[in-house]
Amino acid sequence: MQGPKIQQPQALSPVVQQDSLIASLEYANFFNIVQIVTFYSTRAGTTAERPTNSTGIRWVGMPYFDQSLGKPIWLKIASTSIWVDATGTPV
Repeated sequence: MQGPKIQQPQALSPVVQQDSLIASLEYANFFNIVQIVTFYSTRAGTTAERPTNSTGIRWVGMPYFDQSLGKPIWLKIASTSIWVDATGTPV
């Protein structure tokens, strides 16, 4: 058994379409941010290739797998290039 079918009045269609467009843009922005964070959270490379202030997005606690050292490291201070290993030792 099916319930009643509800049809939207034509007068409201532009409002709903506009709201849908805004919602679509909000979702697009959200997923763009998720993509950026995911990309930068899974970075790996040599010590020389570590992200710097001029090479992209950085934040305190940002992970990076240093292939030269063979271990993960984290950015301690975003405004500098101080990276630490899991024990807190600068590397």
